[in-house]
Amino acid sequence: MRKSIVSIVDEHKHLRLLLAAICGCLMITLGSLLRIPCYPVPFTCQSLAIFIIGLTYSPKEAIAAAVCYLVCATAGLPVLDGKANPFWMYGKCAGYLFSFPLAAYLIATLHQKMSSFLALFCGNVCILFCGWLGLIPFLGPKMALIQGVLVFIPSGIAKIFLSQILIKKRFL
Repeated sequence: MRKSIVSIVDEHKHLRLLLAAICGCLMITLGSLLRIPCYPVPFTCQSLAIFIIGLTYSPKEAIAAAVCYLVCATAGLPVLDGKANPFWMYGKCAGYLFSFPLAAYLIATLHQKMSSFLALFCGNVCILFCGWLGLIPFLGPKMALIQGVLVFIPSGIAKIFLSQILIKKRFL
């Protein structure tokens, strides 16, 4: 009897985790390509990808996807808005990028216990807080708050609603 690919993946937890990590990494990479240049940090759809991953993956798969993305970036693969930058962890976007595994895990875990809106809101706060911390050495606390948090609140809210719509309408 021939087994389908889906049944093989379901039987092997490690293979499922690996495929989830690779697919999630690709989703975050695609989100990085949709960008609007802005100082000091561009607007991208990476957080939208993290939101979708958090809503659709298990907590372990969500962390694996975000960590896979950061490993690929560190290895010099062109996953950061189509460019290779193995020294990304020293740049202005580092705080946001470092937050991805935590935010993905937080959303995936909280989504099981509360509404998806609240889980996504907590994930967005996590991303913005870590981004703010990462910008402080470059801009100081006040300017980091203004340019690294406040400007991203409207787009963060829009991404929360968009991710909920995409999941509920089963576009993903």
